[in-house]
Amino acid sequence: MGRDKNSFTGYTIQVIDSEHPLRLLRARDIYGRFLFIYEFSGSDHIPEKFPELNGIDIHLQGPEQSASDNYMLLLVLKENKEWQIFLSLCNDLVASTKIARSENRRNFDYFEEA
Repeated sequence: MGRDKNSFTGYTIQVIDSEHPLRLLRARDIYGRFLFIYEFSGSDHIPEKFPELNGIDIHLQGPEQSASDNYMLLLVLKENKEWQIFLSLCNDLVASTKIARSENRRNFDYFEEA
């Protein structure tokens, strides 16, 4: 996991898995809060409202708020004492999106071969 300084000023950012098909980041902000970030370029499927999660704030930042000119979906842990649960959630999101993306690619490859 390499350090990445191009998205936020004042944040400590790490790419979670450089082999993952999505750009997923973990970070700490200037207040020491833990963040999980999904950085993406398109706005095709952004919901108007996000679910409410106990202990986690969800924010969407537009390209104008990012040095990389991408959208960023941020999950921010409200209280650091809950870091283990947040880490488990983040790990589950990484694993499930990696599997789902791989399965979608495999299905797409099947149709290309036909």
